[in-house]
Amino acid sequence: MQIKRYYQASYTVEATYIMAITFLALSVLIRTAYMQYEKETGIMDRKELETQVISMVAASYKRDAAELTTATLFKEELGGASIQMVALVSEIENELDVELMLADASGCATIGDLVDLVEGEM
Repeated sequence: MQIKRYYQASYTVEATYIMAITFLALSVLIRTAYMQYEKETGIMDRKELETQVISMVAASYKRDAAELTTATLFKEELGGASIQMVALVSEIENELDVELMLADASGCATIGDLVDLVEGEM
């Protein structure tokens, strides 16, 4: 009888481990699927995208994000070297998982134009 109880307890522990591993695997799959859905549908709203792009512009051009808006002009108000635009495009590509042409990004007059470009690539 003792042996039978040991095996029953052992099966219960194994079943619990299997259920936990299955739950973990399913949660990872669900999260991965949701992230893919977000990427494909562009679930990020416009305001959130604007906020992210503005903070990346602020970091690249060493400005305070609070003083930047979507109407801020790159050349006239921010100035800066082309290397800053290269850094900005690289950061946008890495953070937002989009591909931008440097020439297209450099052609943007305002931060809003850049947000439009990024939104079109998402």
